[in-house]
Amino acid sequence: MGDYGTIINETGEFDWEGNIYSPHFQEQLQSSKYKFDINLADPALRPIEQEAGDDHLIAKSWSVTTKEVKASTEV
Repeated sequence: MGDYGTIINETGEFDWEGNIYSPHFQEQLQSSKYKFDINLADPALRPIEQEAGDDHLIAKSWSVTTKEVKASTEV
């Protein structure tokens, strides 16, 4: 969770660029010209992780077709 990047329009693939919860991103956030004083290590700002849950993922993005896929590891 927390990954960011861009969608390659030709393939619809996600081009991973980083994660907002990484120490590197946190350093960039605090040293930017806007000087955001946000500590993403604060548990209250992190998503709730579930051990088990829905095995469906729906992703949408401009200029990319919507697809529904099973997210489980079962074949």
